[in-house]
Amino acid sequence: MKYLILLLTILNANADIFDQDDRLQIKDAPLEIQNIGQSVGALIRKSNLTNLPSGDFALQGMPLIEKMNFCPDERFAHESIIANCSGALISENTFLTAAHCIDEDNGASCDQYAISFDYVSNTDQQKNFTSKKENTYFCKKVVKVLADKNYMGRDLIVIELDRNVVNRKPLHVRKEKPEIGEEIFMIGFPLGISQKYTHNGFIEKNDIFRDSFIHHLDTFSVNSGSPIFSTENNDIIGVLVRGTGMNTVKDGECYRWGVDAKSSGYGAGNFLNNFF
Repeated sequence: MKYLILLLTILNANADIFDQDDRLQIKDAPLEIQNIGQSVGALIRKSNLTNLPSGDFALQGMPLIEKMNFCPDERFAHESIIANCSGALISENTFLTAAHCIDEDNGASCDQYAISFDYVSNTDQQKNFTSKKENTYFCKKVVKVLADKNYMGRDLIVIELDRNVVNRKPLHVRKEKPEIGEEIFMIGFPLGISQKYTHNGFIEKNDIFRDSFIHHLDTFSVNSGSPIFSTENNDIIGVLVRGTGMNTVKDGECYRWGVDAKSSGYGAGNFLNNFF
């Protein structure tokens, strides 16, 4: 229960599904998106890692159907909650995410986290995951942070990993603000399940007072820190930091993914021009 409370309160970049569910397993995305996804990692608490004799790590978590009483026929209901946040490799040893993901005051300090680039599903019902030792890194220190009080505006952080990342390309960060109407996509770990590609998004408007832009990508808690990309050139143009809406809605005796039927909610990403 402690893990669930942390997931739904501290890592609260809520939103929900707008219009239709545009999330795909990364294996079902175009090849170029799959390649980008190799450099998008999951922040996972060390307590959710178990050392294996091989030196690899078993990733521990409970399926949505058990942990959050998801309906058995709901999408991804049988996948496990393992991640606590999402983020992107932006140099050979630095990782960009949301500042509220690394918050010592809320019990989420740097030294409590591992970053896995192996948290990817082969099926919609995969429960057990292994992170190879060569693809598992640890948060060494905070390099740079830009965060407003209560994370209501700026909410960005870069952490240094314990060693250089091998066999993965750092993703390019575009420092210029995205344009209204620009088409976007996102890669991350909604509600802590395995990596998903979310497409069919666009920039709806800017919120310059909070250094943010508004979009209608399908996002949930633990998508916090997810890199948001321009579909034109695959540059990172923002970081998912918050949203409105409910992660889940009750359907009889079980729960389903939250849906914004009126399209009145939103997700927000931070601009990067004042950070880099």
